[in-house]
Amino acid sequence: LSACASCQRQCQCGGARRRDLGFAAACADIFGPSFAHLPATRRHALISMAFNMGGPRLAGFRRMRAAIAANDWTAAAAEALDSRWAAQTGRRAQHIARMLRGF
Repeated sequence: LSACASCQRQCQCGGARRRDLGFAAACADIFGPSFAHLPATRRHALISMAFNMGGPRLAGFRRMRAAIAANDWTAAAAEALDSRWAAQTGRRAQHIARMLRGF
């Protein structure tokens, strides 16, 4: 690849990544207006989950959402790990659970 072709590919990928992250952030808004006031680590964890599984599936984590609404981040992390998503994503789910707990 020439330098120009490589640069063009990176720019195109960067644009797609920005759109995808914007979608994920919008999906994470299912947690309500308080989402914007969460610590950055917890926001990133929820955005990562939304990016990975999409908004409708993330919205299905009712017990996790209830734990977040109650500000019980230990329970929220446990609920995230007690899912098919966690079994499928392995270490990524463990990392996100740590982020939810605030570690």
